[in-house]
Amino acid sequence: MQLIGTKDRFTQSYYILGYLNTNFNTIKQPIKFTISITTKNTNISYKDAISIGLDLSKLKDEEPQNKYVMLPRKIIPEGSIIFMSATMKTGVIEFFRQISVDSPTITSVKDMQDYSLVPSVLGRDILKGYKITLQEDYIILEK
Repeated sequence: MQLIGTKDRFTQSYYILGYLNTNFNTIKQPIKFTISITTKNTNISYKDAISIGLDLSKLKDEEPQNKYVMLPRKIIPEGSIIFMSATMKTGVIEFFRQISVDSPTITSVKDMQDYSLVPSVLGRDILKGYKITLQEDYIILEK
């Protein structure tokens, strides 16, 4: 099964669309995941959490794993991410035991603007099962 991602012209990063499926949200719209083989764990951005209707008040706080974690985070204990094939006729479901969600304290419009720039990231915890092929304008994830 091949999944096709696209290159963002502004950031030059590759991304893929996926639908988060948990007990804490309903599947409304896809999340744009930046593909990062240097990031250990997949993470949902604050902006995306809000846009898909994720109720952060129902999630437990994450204990920082290291001193480099800059934003407070919440934990979704289990669920899946659904990635559709290029034809949108078939897809791949990736199950997870735990995923982090950014949960910053918003005190101003500037905070909201700043945090809206932080992307959701698809990390090695999910990517490890894929062969990755980079092209100029797209990326292929193949199981």
